[in-house]
Amino acid sequence: MVKRYLLDTHTLLWYYTEPEKLSKTAIDILTNDDNQIYVSSASVWEMATKHRKGKLGKAQKILENFEELMIDADFKPLSVNWRHAKLSGEYALNHADPFDRMLVAQA
Repeated sequence: MVKRYLLDTHTLLWYYTEPEKLSKTAIDILTNDDNQIYVSSASVWEMATKHRKGKLGKAQKILENFEELMIDADFKPLSVNWRHAKLSGEYALNHADPFDRMLVAQA
């Protein structure tokens, strides 16, 4: 049975820049060809925004070759749609980060 996973932005970042921060289980999930791994367009937006603000210097490595890296890893794109946007906006304010709210809505 195929399992589907939506990557958190930091998991994606660490996978390419600091894989030692990921558990063996996480690495096994990400590299198992039987799994479908999704990357949200919100994660790309988050990395680009935070990199521009000087908060994610290591993101440049990913952003420069983003599409190629995703294709090589066979990660699937997940676009933001109106349902995701609506759900994200409806969550309680204890989920303050708009990027996290979007990923939760998409999961």
